[in-house]
Amino acid sequence: MGCMDLVYNLARRLVRSPEDVQDLVQETYLAAFRAWSERRRPRKVEPWIATICLNLGRSAWRRRSRRPTEVPLEDLMQLPAASDPEADALAANRF
Repeated sequence: MGCMDLVYNLARRLVRSPEDVQDLVQETYLAAFRAWSERRRPRKVEPWIATICLNLGRSAWRRRSRRPTEVPLEDLMQLPAASDPEADALAANRF
């Protein structure tokens, strides 16, 4: 298996959408290129690039997990109005 296949298969297991897979593969090779151009060259290239991919995938997962879920304003406008439990109880029991 070539280095490209290795990174692509790792990326597919780390992220869900095809667009995110492509982004992760691209970010992996960009980070590897930057390190290589700064003369940080490993003895074994495949495990080095796989580690870069795994680290970038974990970092992206951590960023997503810390970020609150975004809800479009249109969806909020369609939610039913929140009821007041105290007022509901009073109305049901008619105190």
